[in-house]
Amino acid sequence: MGKATSAWCCQECGATAPKWLGKCPECGQFNTYIEEKIRRDDRSGSGRIISSVEARPLRDFEASES
Repeated sequence: MGKATSAWCCQECGATAPKWLGKCPECGQFNTYIEEKIRRDDRSGSGRIISSVEARPLRDFEASES
């Protein structure tokens, strides 16, 4: 079994990045990156998606005082 890592994928154009980006450099859209869990096969070096975590825009959350 390979090592699990994360990649960030743009929901608009499919571009990928190793970390979250606020603006996609490929299509220019803001807040479109979601985290994808990738399992790397140590023998072949290829990766495949094993699960997806959906990101939500900050505007969907309400601020609260603690």
